[in-house]
Amino acid sequence: MGRKFVFSAIDNFINQSDKGYFTLIGEPGSGKSAIAAQYFKNNNNVVYYNFHPPNPPY
Repeated sequence: MGRKFVFSAIDNFINQSDKGYFTLIGEPGSGKSAIAAQYFKNNNNVVYYNFHPPNPPY
């Protein structure tokens, strides 16, 4: 899988940090949501997922 480095980075953050946020940042369509969904599917240690649109209506 071409995104192994992303999953490794998430794992490293979770294993080395007892608190904080890991943020996926990228252009629309770059696969951020797909990465989060795949990681959550394969792991049960994801606590929070938030989507923040670039131009919120508020």
